[in-house]
Amino acid sequence: MPKDAPALERVLPRDYLRSLALAFPLDWTVERPYRMPAADAGPYYIEWRPGGGPYGEEWERAPKDSSGVILTPGVQVYHPVRIAQYGLHSHARFCETGDADARRAFLAQADWFVAHAGTRAGIDGCYAYEFPNPRYGVASGWLSAMAQGEAISLLVRAATVAGSDAYLHAATRAAQPFSHSIENGGVVYRSGRDVFLEEVAALPASHILNGHMFALWGLLELQRANPQPWVEELAFDATQTLRRRLALYDAGYWSYYSLLGTRSGFRNVAVLKYHAFHIAQLRVTAALTGDGYFAATADAWQAYAKSPVCRARVLANTLAGLGPRFFTKSDRVGRGAIDLLDRLAAHKVQ
Repeated sequence: MPKDAPALERVLPRDYLRSLALAFPLDWTVERPYRMPAADAGPYYIEWRPGGGPYGEEWERAPKDSSGVILTPGVQVYHPVRIAQYGLHSHARFCETGDADARRAFLAQADWFVAHAGTRAGIDGCYAYEFPNPRYGVASGWLSAMAQGEAISLLVRAATVAGSDAYLHAATRAAQPFSHSIENGGVVYRSGRDVFLEEVAALPASHILNGHMFALWGLLELQRANPQPWVEELAFDATQTLRRRLALYDAGYWSYYSLLGTRSGFRNVAVLKYHAFHIAQLRVTAALTGDGYFAATADAWQAYAKSPVCRARVLANTLAGLGPRFFTKSDRVGRGAIDLLDRLAAHKVQ
């Protein structure tokens, strides 16, 4: 492994108390704040918690480089999604308060994306991760549709605030990986009618739910700011795939984080933090697309979160998942994990 490609565990060191609090919550009332879409590029739809604790992002004490760009707390490397989300959070704070420091922080993150768009496999506008992610079997240099989509959302807002076409040009460049399938170096999974925007662009694909929606929002916002037929078509196909496949993320008592599971068929349900993300994201997606099915699913998943019976089943699933997650690691790519869609295709289930 190159010296400039530290392992994920060094980039984001595991906090075992935090992991325990996420897996076995004492407070089940956690909800993710969200905003409904505005007519212009206003505050981002999801709000993050900048502080610490199991549900915080720990931005308040995170190191920053000389330009004010946030770094990971481990070995101080750049993490595209953290940069984009910190930028979107700072933009929302600027919109709501007019705070000059928030504006500087927001534009510093946007400027990083303008300066760091690279080329990978002949594809322009890539924000590659300079560290491996063993859980998904990817080496340093992997791409993420979520990172590309959130970068677009940040850059579109920077173009509005700063009045500079350079940001909109960078947002358009950031969409280029969406024009290629994973097999060709891009971030899109295609199989039959399925079109997934992959948070980890690798095969077998994991189809991470929150990553697909974050990426989709970026495409929808770019289409509004700089319409292009191929972006419109891709966003439509990705929306229809989400609608058609959303039931696969429903355990009947909770939501699943992804469509990755063990060969025996076991799947970990999402921790409460991500279940709350899913609910908020589905409500926003319903507003962005005009499709009430997403809002209805959010209602059902919200009801799960309030049910003591569902909570008990979540804890039972979590206990059952300790083996695959920590001991056999059979829920990891490279240790046996497989794509549920591949399993369905093998049994000719559409």
